[in-house]
Amino acid sequence: MKLVRFLAVSALALGFSSAAQAADTVKVRGGADFRAVVDRITGEIASNAGAAPTAGKTGTLYVDFNKPVQATAGFGNLSAGDQSLIRAVRRTYDLYRALGGAPNDGMGVVERDGARVYVGLDGEGGRWFASATQAVGFLYEQMAAKAPESAAAPPAGTAPSCKQNLFCLVKATYDGAVETKAYVPRGTTVTLDLTGNGFLAVGGFAPTVYGRDGLTVIESSLASASAMTAQVAIAADAKPGKHVLYVYNPGSAFRAVARYGVEIVGSAGELEALAKASDGAGAQNLPGTGEVASIADDHGDTIATASALTAQASGRIGSRTDVDVFRIDVTTPGVLRLDSAGPIDVIAVLSRADGTVVARDDDAGSRYNFRIESAVTPGVYFLRVSSCCGGSGLYTVTSALGAN
Repeated sequence: MKLVRFLAVSALALGFSSAAQAADTVKVRGGADFRAVVDRITGEIASNAGAAPTAGKTGTLYVDFNKPVQATAGFGNLSAGDQSLIRAVRRTYDLYRALGGAPNDGMGVVERDGARVYVGLDGEGGRWFASATQAVGFLYEQMAAKAPESAAAPPAGTAPSCKQNLFCLVKATYDGAVETKAYVPRGTTVTLDLTGNGFLAVGGFAPTVYGRDGLTVIESSLASASAMTAQVAIAADAKPGKHVLYVYNPGSAFRAVARYGVEIVGSAGELEALAKASDGAGAQNLPGTGEVASIADDHGDTIATASALTAQASGRIGSRTDVDVFRIDVTTPGVLRLDSAGPIDVIAVLSRADGTVVARDDDAGSRYNFRIESAVTPGVYFLRVSSCCGGSGLYTVTSALGAN
């Protein structure tokens, strides 16, 4: 496998047509700031945990992490203080998810005896703690330990030093995390505001925003050295979980100037459940929302559905299996030259209508783009463009016929 380099290509140079974009896009609702979201949920947990009673006791309560707190059996009969305790437990899961934690279909187990609180995951066991604040810290650790590969897991060695201190764990996790810019369903597009430092335009080229494994950057634009926007398409078969977008300045093809997380969920229904506050009021607690919409393929993948190629065309490789097919009508003998440009490594195969391969190329062009030069006679030819290495992104292809 080769190292993939990236060519910074401006949206203007790409000439990408809005007609090829998905009809519906996902807007980041309210422009929610990631740190503000995390801080707000953490503050709500602290407030609710602090309101837990210190006298009396409850029986064992089961909290469904994917439903409002009112779904907890017996919730309406609890005191206001014990309802706050249940909210603290439920919001701990929201915090874990906001920091990139993998979905958990289980339930939390809670019991209180005076100031002491028992908490744990159903089927995983739990512990008694002297206070609700310590209990929710342990619950967060337990969630992260259950899915150690998730982004919400604190850095190695953090848990012993934090000693069930939720706020210590959150700070350590946040400081080591890639900022989550949006939670979006598969099969949608999302428009993101990217803030950072050191975005540069060089020689008329803007920074390149690059995604992989189901993330395709449709268009990006540079507003200033600290602000960009990017429209990102999420493939219908993208793997749920946290994915990363990378920003590369022109001429810096191997070192990203910034990274941003996009959390992909399976459906709009799952997203809406996440986006509701734990008390069922419908308040946003995640920085993204949207409706499922199919992303139309911009070019067909067969001879029958091929797009006509004259002087230039723009395309988008949306997945590792996406192939764009172009039809080229040659009316006079000559030398056909085909060049690609763009931020992904594409390969090309030129064939006749009967399937006979005339030429193929991978890296003869600039920066891992293809270049084909082949003598041709009058007839119909087809150019197949695909990714060499499973990547996705935009490209342009130019065609010119010269004399022999």
